[in-house]
Amino acid sequence: RKDASYDSPFLPILDEDVVRGPFEIKALLEHSRRNLRQIETSCREAGVPLVLCTVPANLRIPPSAMLHEVPVAREIVLRDIPPERTARFAKVCKEAGELIDAGRFDSALAELETARREFADDPRIAEFFYLTARAFEGLEDWPRARRFFVLAKDHDPYVFRALSGFNTIIRELARDPGVVLADQELAFERAVADGIPDGRLFFDFNHPREAGHEIMARELLEVLVREHLVGPRR
Repeated sequence: RKDASYDSPFLPILDEDVVRGPFEIKALLEHSRRNLRQIETSCREAGVPLVLCTVPANLRIPPSAMLHEVPVAREIVLRDIPPERTARFAKVCKEAGELIDAGRFDSALAELETARREFADDPRIAEFFYLTARAFEGLEDWPRARRFFVLAKDHDPYVFRALSGFNTIIRELARDPGVVLADQELAFERAVADGIPDGRLFFDFNHPREAGHEIMARELLEVLVREHLVGPRR
């Protein structure tokens, strides 16, 4: 599908197969853990040090940014949801968005908190998390804004960005002997004043701009030097 336009050198894969539910997410994370364990074992047996990097992501991308551009995928997500529930969901999103745009952030937060309980099992819950993040952003409560942006990312039906569970696995494995961590996710957070990586560092969901690549390179180099994995030529 060549009709998508993004400020990015990459064309996202617009395909219904990227829609994931809880079962698929769990299987993906278990598969990732097994693969990384195998890599760790191979490196240890070969006497090669292993550096694992966490994966940063653009947190300000709306979770439904592509959902409406892939009709088949949208049908998959909504196929078991009654039309009246979809109408109610859309109404809450519209009203909360209007409150946020009007600067009535506390009112928006109250409405969204009620809606999150009402729609706790809805596959579109990421949209409520995203709007909640925007409301906290309006209040300049950056830690809570970041928390809800992360929840929106992790509950997005589209898995275009690294899940928090994946980075948790990376950090856990990096505690093992012979494994070193380059925490790129944390480096990206520290690179912006509000701690919320976004279009300042990314082209799209997850591909870094030049500034993002510089952050990654510096973080990796610092880790390699600190762990004495690089040094002067002999």
